[in-house]
Amino acid sequence: MAEFWHPEIETMPLDQMRARQEKMVVEHVTHAYKNSPYYRKKFDEIGLKPEDIKNIGDFFTKVPFISKSEIIDAQRENPPFGDFLASPKDEIVRLWVSPGPIYYPFSGEDLAGFQDMCSEAFFATGIRKHDLLDIAFSYYWVPAGTIMDDACREIGAGVIPGGTGMTDMHIDVMKSAGVSAYIGTPSFLMHIADVAKSKNIDLSLRVGVFTAEPLPTDLKKSLEDAFGLDARQLYGTADVGFIGRECEIGGGMHLYEDMVVEVIDPNTGEHVPPGEPGEVVATLLNRKCMPLLRYRTGDLVQGLDEEPCACGRTSPKLLKLIGRTGDTVKVRGIFLVPKQVGDVVSSHNDLGNFQIILEREDVRDEITIKIEYSGKDPQTIIGQLQKEFKERVKLQVDVELTDKLPKDSKLLDDRRDLFK
Repeated sequence: MAEFWHPEIETMPLDQMRARQEKMVVEHVTHAYKNSPYYRKKFDEIGLKPEDIKNIGDFFTKVPFISKSEIIDAQRENPPFGDFLASPKDEIVRLWVSPGPIYYPFSGEDLAGFQDMCSEAFFATGIRKHDLLDIAFSYYWVPAGTIMDDACREIGAGVIPGGTGMTDMHIDVMKSAGVSAYIGTPSFLMHIADVAKSKNIDLSLRVGVFTAEPLPTDLKKSLEDAFGLDARQLYGTADVGFIGRECEIGGGMHLYEDMVVEVIDPNTGEHVPPGEPGEVVATLLNRKCMPLLRYRTGDLVQGLDEEPCACGRTSPKLLKLIGRTGDTVKVRGIFLVPKQVGDVVSSHNDLGNFQIILEREDVRDEITIKIEYSGKDPQTIIGQLQKEFKERVKLQVDVELTDKLPKDSKLLDDRRDLFK
C-alpha cells in the first residue's frame, strides 16, 4: 500500500489541485510585483499589472519567461541579488551560490518549504525512517548536499554526508555500516560498483535515488543488478528545487503540487499537447525571498502523462528526459556554461578561439577544452588554465593547445549519448 508525506495534497483530485495552484499563482504574482524590484521593473516595461493576472490562463499568456542566463546577467549587473530580493535582507537564513555565479537567498519560511518539498520527494522515492543513507552530493555552496541531508533527517533516516569523490571511503562505509540507501548521480554509484567489484567487495543497497544526470535504461539495469536495489529518479534544478519524483509504480516522475509546471515548444514558447515533447518551465509557488516566475529549465522531456497512477498520487508525471536546449549542458551534475569558459580564455592575451568537447568514458563524463595558443611554455599555461577552469566552472577539465582550430569547429561538441 502506498504511503504519502502529505496524503491530502498528494491524493487531491486533479481539478482541485489545479484550482489550489491557480489561487497560489495569483497571490505569488502579486507578491513578486509588490516586493521584487526586478519583477516590478519587468512588468512595468511591458505594461503588466498584478490585477491583470486573474487566473492560470492569464499567467501562461501574459507573464514573461525567465532563464538561467537572465538571472546571471541581472545579478552581475546589480550584485549580489540582481534586484530579485523580495524579502528584507536580514530575513535571509540560507544563501547558496551556484556556478554562474547565481546567488539563491532563502528566508526561514522559504527554507522550511524547500526542505519539506525535498522530504516529500525523497519519501515518494522510497527513503524511510529505518534507512541509513549515503548522500554523494557536494555539501559546499550549492543546495544539493545540505538540503538533501536536512530533508532525509526530517523523514527520520540516518544520513552519512559522503559528498563527492573518495570512492574507497564510500565503499568502506557502505560495507561496514550497512548502508541501505544512496542519493547521488548514477554514474558515481556505477563507478563505486566497478571499484568494489575489482576488490572483490560485495555491496547491496535497498534503494538508489538518482538525480542531476539522466538515468538511461541500460545504466538503471546495471545498477539494479550490481546492488540489488530499487532505482528511482528525481528531477529538479537548483533554481526551483525538485520538479518531479518517481514513485514505486514508475513510468515517470510525479510533479510537485506547490509548483506550476509547463511543457512548451522551445522555439515558440507555446504549450505542447499532453504527451508531446517539449521544454520544462517551472514556477515554485511557496518561495517568497527570490521569486522566479516561469523559469525555463532548458531541459527537454518526452511529455506529460496526466493519467491516474496506481500509487494514488494525482499529480501528472513528467516522462523521460530526452535532451537540452541551447548551449548550456550538465556535466557530472553541474551546469557548464560556455560563456564561463570564454571568460577564462579571454583573460589571456596569447589564447584565441576555443572548443569544448564532452565525451563519456564508461559512465563518467570527460571534458576537453581545445584552445588556440600562440605563446611559449605550453605545459605551464596548461596547468594554470586547469586551475582557473576548476575555480570558474567547478569542474576538472583536460586542456589541449593547438595552433589553429578548424573553421567549422563547434563551440560545444557534445559527443555523449546520455538519453538512449
